[in-house]
Amino acid sequence: MVSHCNFILPTVTYPTESYQNESKKRKMKKSIPLPLCIVILFITCTAFSAINLEIEEYAIKSTIIYKILKFTQWPQPANKNKPFTISILGKTTPGKEIKIPWDATVDKRRIVARKIRDLSEINDSEVLFITSSEAYRIDAILDYVGNKPILTVGDTHGFGQKGVIINLYIYKNSVKFEINHEASKKASLQMHSQLYVIGRVVRTKK
Repeated sequence: MVSHCNFILPTVTYPTESYQNESKKRKMKKSIPLPLCIVILFITCTAFSAINLEIEEYAIKSTIIYKILKFTQWPQPANKNKPFTISILGKTTPGKEIKIPWDATVDKRRIVARKIRDLSEINDSEVLFITSSEAYRIDAILDYVGNKPILTVGDTHGFGQKGVIINLYIYKNSVKFEINHEASKKASLQMHSQLYVIGRVVRTKK
């Protein structure tokens, strides 16, 4: 079954060095350091069972994408009231779709997910998810994106090496991701350093 994912960062209790010091005992409960929090966020939602495989796979992929958004920083938008837009380019089938929680936000901006057909529609997007049906023109898509501050995401073999910033893949019944640092820098996106530890770093092949 899909693992339960809690978006609230947990806390943990650490033992004190001296049980004789009551003041230290009251300080036992501390927040988990940010890097460890990130590891927990990803470990708790990657495994899935063979039952309803594709449905579970895309539910987990959606969760991982949402969490990556939380650890990515975009240049400040001209209009902070503008929705945070995720554009989905390419063909999708029921059960194999990226779906973000309806009440999800990024930097207090409401997330809007939409399907697009034309490349010109990506210009006001923060995220571009490229489906496998667009593999035949991935180079043209990335050329159009250029250095725009858009987080490109895919789940197709070879997309990471093409220049897609985040590319999801399956390894031993778990959803993992590749991350292309060169491509993220080109897009002027600041991604938390621990994402490069958790993900598999790839380079763009010329």
